[in-house]
Amino acid sequence: MDVEVKLPDLGEDAGDEATVTFFFVEVGDQIKEGADLVEMATDKASFNVPCPVSGKVKKLVAAPDGIVEVGGVLAIVETSG
Repeated sequence: MDVEVKLPDLGEDAGDEATVTFFFVEVGDQIKEGADLVEMATDKASFNVPCPVSGKVKKLVAAPDGIVEVGGVLAIVETSG
């Protein structure tokens, strides 16, 4: 099953978008639930987005230095379930 990993709500003061700093994984890599998937940055802070599931990274949807809105897809992870 494919799971879309989306940019979570950033909080009231952080705005509604963030920039991709870099991915900790590449397509084809295995990732565990809770492991850091991508580093994001706003004009106020940088933060890591953890992967919500374990599986194989199928696609990196967001591009490095790309801007992603809250709820936007960052990556697709294929789970074995």
